[in-house]
Amino acid sequence: IGENGSKADLDWVRTVALDRNERTSVRERAVRVLGEGSDSRSLRELYEKLDDPSLRERVIRTLADIGDAESRRWLQQIVERSTESTSLRERAIRSLAEQGDDAYLRSVYPKLDDEGLRERVIRSLAESGGSETTAWLKGIVRDPKESSGLRERAVRSLAESGVPTADLVAMYDSVTDRDVRDRLVNILAERGDRAALDKLRSIATGDTDEDL
Repeated sequence: IGENGSKADLDWVRTVALDRNERTSVRERAVRVLGEGSDSRSLRELYEKLDDPSLRERVIRTLADIGDAESRRWLQQIVERSTESTSLRERAIRSLAEQGDDAYLRSVYPKLDDEGLRERVIRSLAESGGSETTAWLKGIVRDPKESSGLRERAVRSLAESGVPTADLVAMYDSVTDRDVRDRLVNILAERGDRAALDKLRSIATGDTDEDL
């Protein structure tokens, strides 16, 4: 029905998706069938009428798969919609990252009103990789206006992406936040290469913070 169904067929599928008395699994299947027709406008309209968060998430996933310009703009609106649930905004962030919309996610990051969403942007962009994202993450680590938790998450993401140990050493020297420095000490210990061990010896013998 999704690809070749008549208007009447598709209207019937929509009624199934909206039927609160129907099983969630069946309603979700109806959403997926509608997505097979690549009718992004119809799905966007359906989203606003759905009462179940899992079905809304399925619409987000389906529109991300369709991937047309209107769908991407709509996903961006979901990310920025403060009245939407955090879990659905996170799903939209992940979908946009999977679609390669990195520039948008970097630009929307400072506008987000929830630290959990900011962390999701950091993690999603780190998974995408790239030199621009690496530079952006380093900027977060060095930004004293960012929370310790987000700066620490950026450090972990950089380490997981395989940045050189020399970069981690330079970050340690450029930040004063204790939580960030503590995280860097742990990461350097995990690295265990010569540059990491040299820095750890330097910290052990010369850092004014005895705990570090």
